[in-house]
Formats: sequence, structure tokens, C-alpha cells
Amino acid sequence: MVISNDEVLHLTDKVQSLSKNLQEPPGEYFIPDELY
Repeated sequence: MVISNDEVLHLTDKVQSLSKNLQEPPGEYFIPDELY
């Protein structure tokens, strides 16, 4: 399977933004431990 350079860059960009979203969850979704 041959993947062009542009596709690799696009996939890498997608993965990076995904992992960035996982590392920095939005404040609205943060639930303090006290609520459990």
C-alpha cells in the first residue's frame, strides 16, 4: 500500500489534534472527585 506524503501529514495532524483534545479536556466536562 502506497501512502502519499500529503496523506501522512493529514493523518499525523489528525492524530495530534485528537491527542491534544484528550490531554486538555474542556472545563465543562471536568467533574471534581468530590461529586462521586
